Parts: sequence; structure tokens; C-alpha cells
Amino acid sequence: MWGVDVVLKHIPPLRSFPASVASMLLLFVILLIFDRFDARRTSKLVSILEPGTGFVLRWINIFLMPSFLNLPTIERPTAKEVGEIAVVFIVGYLFFVMASTLLVRAFRIASPFKYLSRKRDEDIARTDDAEQIAQHVNREFQLETDGTEQQIEEIELNRIPSKTDSSILSSISDLQVGRPPSPYSLSTDDHINVADNLSETVDNRSEALSSTQGVLEQQPARSKWQRATSYIWQRLTIAHLVYITMLVVSFIIYLPVPTSSPIYLPILLPLYLSMTILSYYLALQVPERIRFFLHPIIGASAIVMLGMEITEVIKGGNLLTGLSKYSTGARYLALLEGTSQGRIPGAGDVLFSLLDCSIISLSTVMFRYRKELKKHAFEMLLTILCMSIASLFTLPLFAHALGVSPAKSLSLAPRSVTTPLAMVVASMLEADPNSTVCFVILTGILGTILGPYLLKLLRVKEDDYVTIGVAMGSASHAISTASLLRTNPRAAAIASLSFVIFGTIFVILVSIPVIPQTMRQLVGF
Repeated sequence: MWGVDVVLKHIPPLRSFPASVASMLLLFVILLIFDRFDARRTSKLVSILEPGTGFVLRWINIFLMPSFLNLPTIERPTAKEVGEIAVVFIVGYLFFVMASTLLVRAFRIASPFKYLSRKRDEDIARTDDAEQIAQHVNREFQLETDGTEQQIEEIELNRIPSKTDSSILSSISDLQVGRPPSPYSLSTDDHINVADNLSETVDNRSEALSSTQGVLEQQPARSKWQRATSYIWQRLTIAHLVYITMLVVSFIIYLPVPTSSPIYLPILLPLYLSMTILSYYLALQVPERIRFFLHPIIGASAIVMLGMEITEVIKGGNLLTGLSKYSTGARYLALLEGTSQGRIPGAGDVLFSLLDCSIISLSTVMFRYRKELKKHAFEMLLTILCMSIASLFTLPLFAHALGVSPAKSLSLAPRSVTTPLAMVVASMLEADPNSTVCFVILTGILGTILGPYLLKLLRVKEDDYVTIGVAMGSASHAISTASLLRTNPRAAAIASLSFVIFGTIFVILVSIPVIPQTMRQLVGF
């Protein structure tokens, strides 16, 4: 990615284009080219990459937290502005999801490639069926080769009580292998012995069960503290223990170290990094019904802010001083290029750097579902083009009509663009960059919470991964895409390409000088 960033810096039109997004597209294209020449080895290469890419994609929400944590650093809007922006947010999001859903369906009907799409649908269905049949055959073959008929017979015979007569066992054995029982194998006395043995077995088990219940009744009920402690220890993993140890050790070292010490800032990195990760672990324990309102990013960020406030008060600081050390801007690209100006990386810079890895890793998801992407390219591209133009012009004008300030009105334009590209758009429009980040993060969280329910109201089927992917990707960018990775991977692949295309079209549009000038005039600059 560093090499891609260096190349982009030497191309004037692409100088401000995010290297992570360019690397994702480049890796996707390279995989497609390799697949044309040697599909087997390309699949093997992707399978080698997937453990690492799957890890960073699984925890992408943690990497998005630094952007949300920086919200207290922006200028606080008035109560009137908050209400106006909330109206723009809700109305704009509803319009975007409804419009994108209708456009995808309309363009799918009008597509000149409907025949090819149906043919590819059949091919994909046949491929899926073949994979399922192969897995089923493998399972059946495994079951057949796990043991011989004699082993199965012995297992069944072992289930018979040991006191059963040997003549009865031989008769049962004859029945299992298909031989008719001997008329002399079971006598009247044998039937009586079997009945006595079964009765004795039932009596013994009843006595054991009653005695066990008596012991349980005699034991005192565990207290809430004991139950909570047991639950916590059952849920803890090695990763949890590692980060808890890191937090405790770094906090103990932090306490006696003066702020003027050269190790003061370096010790904050493991302290705040472990605090962030453990806060996210804790936020994931929230029940699903509460998580509908309290997204893990919001809950974890609130915990980190509280912990950071306490940590900074010990040294005479506050939350804002802690946030300035949390993200210093010394990310890995700045360190490699020598532009960090001696700043020490903070925990937020580490997570920001891993966010770039997550964006690049989306290329493997897109490659896995490349057939679906190719099949629905027509309706995807036209829908995203229409929605990007609508977002650029309608949202700022709507906000300006409600009385929102010009800078914040322009900041609403790229709210559905992923964070790296949104910052590029904000600088070209001369919008407020801090407000832009705030709007982008809130849009993603709003889409994650309300998006699935809104799509159900619009009667979008769960297997309509194209409509889901385009609607969620173009309206709520990478945060909603991260939620789709767990529930609908095919829709996540469509959403990945959708938010990249959406942001790329946005950057291209605002790169035309007349468009930013016109937008600034329309909102009152």
C-alpha cells in the first residue's frame, strides 16, 4: 500500500485519492487477471490470504472507533442546528434507501442483459448445488468409512445390559446381520430374566436420580456475585486475558511517570489501545434488543471516553487532552514517508492504520462473489451514479433551506461516502472536515441500525443481495458493509463495490472545478 501511495502522489489528478481504496481495487483486478490464467492457484492464493483478511474484517468496527471518538473535538452546534441536521439525516436516509431500492429494481427490469443475467443465475445455482452435493457425498463417504459392519454390531450389542443372557445377545446379533432367529433361542425363562433385569435397571436409575436431586436441594443457592463470576470466567478467552494484563500493567507504569518523561506518551499507546479493545468486547455483550439502539461503536466509545477522562484527570488533564494524544496523526504512511514531524503514534493511529488493511481486505470478498458482481453490473452502476449525483446536490440544498450553516450544509454532501474519500470531498468543497467525519460515522451507524428494518418494510427479500448491497453500501458505506459480512456475505460483496464506486464518482464530480464553485454559491458562501 505504501508503494501505491507513492505512485498516486506522483499523479496530480490522483494525488488526494486514498491509497487504501486504490490498493483494494488494484488487488481485486490482479486477482481477476490471475484467475483468467490459473483459477486453481488463484483460489489457493485467496485461501492463504483469507485468514488474515477475515480477521481484520471481523474487527473492522474497532478500527472505525477513532473517528467516532474525535467527535468531542468538533465545534458544538446549537440546539436549533442539531434539530435541523437531524431532520436532514432522517429524511435523507429514508429517501436514499427507498430511491436506491426502486432504482435497482427498475434498472434490473430495463436491463438489456437480462438473458445473460438469467443464464449466470443458473450457472451460479448449479455451482452452489454442485458444492452442496460434493459436501454431502464427502460426509456420507466419511460415515461409511469410519467403521465396518462388525464395529457397528459391537457398538449396538454393548448397549444391552450386562446381565442379559448370552442366548438373547446371539439372537439379537442374528437379527442385526439379517439371519432369522432360532426358534429355540428365547425361552419363557429368558423372557422373565430380561423383564427382571430391565426392572432392576429402572429401579437403580430412579434411586440414583432421587439421591442426586436430594443432594442438589441440600446445596445452598449460589449468590448473584458467584453466578456473575462464573459467567465471566466462562466467557474469558486468552485474548481477553492478554488485553486485561496489558491494561493493568500499562496503567501501573503510567501512574508514577511524570508528563515530562520521554516514556509518558509511549506508555499511553498500550494503555489506550487495550482500553479500546476491551471496551468493544464489553459492548458486544449487550443483548440484541438493546443493541438495536446502542450500536457497539457507540457503547464502546462511551466507555473509552469515560476511562480516558479518569486517566487524564490523574495527571491534571481532561478528555480533550487525552484525545489529542489518542490520535496524533502519526500513522504508518506518515512514518514511512518521514512526514510525522517527530510525533509519537497513539492508539488511534494504530487502529486507523488497520482500517486501511480492512478496506484492502474487502477485495477478497469481492473476488469470492465476482460472478454476482459481473452479473449485476448494469443496475449497480446506473443506480450508484444517480444516487451520487442526488447526494451531492440535494442534501446540501435541503439543509441550507432548513437554515443550516453553509459549511455544515456542504459537510452533509459526502455523508454516505466512506471516511477516507469523504475527507477528500470535504477539502475540495471547502466544507468543515470535523463535521464531515461526524456525519459519515453517524450515517453508517444509522444505516446499521435502521437499514435492515427499512428494507423489510420495503419488502426486499433476504435473498435479493443486489438490492440489499447497493442500498446499504451506497447509503451507509463501510460500517453497514461490516454488518453485512456476518449476515449476508454476497450482499457485503455488492456493498463493498457499491461504496467504492459511490465514493469514486463523488471524487470525480467534485474534481470538476465548476461543481464545487456552484455548490458553494448555492448554499450561501
